[in-house]
Amino acid sequence: MVRIWVTCLIIERGTGEAVPTVHRFGERLARKPLIRINAQGADAPAHRGLGLQGSPLETLRALELRL
Repeated sequence: MVRIWVTCLIIERGTGEAVPTVHRFGERLARKPLIRINAQGADAPAHRGLGLQGSPLETLRALELRL
């Protein structure tokens, strides 16, 4: 028997607080890590994720360089 593990990561970028439906959707998904990247309103629930403040594109590029 072969077991396949699938891991999901939610990355929200650039929605700010102007699109609360995106915030709620990301927070509602159970047991999925959440990374919220935005110049403003990058707060994420501490028990589910990480909020990174900054330009979404620049932040993703910086993360890529460290991987």
